[in-house]
Amino acid sequence: MKLTKDNLKKYLAKIDYTIKGATPNRFIIDNENKNTGIRVWNETIDFNMKNGIRAVAVFDKCTIKMLSKNTLMIGNGGLFIQLHNFKIK
Repeated sequence: MKLTKDNLKKYLAKIDYTIKGATPNRFIIDNENKNTGIRVWNETIDFNMKNGIRAVAVFDKCTIKMLSKNTLMIGNGGLFIQLHNFKIK
């Protein structure tokens, strides 16, 4: 499915994640109510890895899908990001 803001919200809810805040401080919050550091802009999502590597997903250019009931994947030919909530039963 195409990555859009609506699809992102819908799929995040499936793993008990959410988006909180307002641009420029709009972030994805995990199932334990912790800020993931993943920033959601109007046209992109910025992923800042702990090792300093950065990745950007562009809305309408990437796909989003559930890999399992507790794993969400965002990607395209050059990007592959997974978000997990292993507490889902």
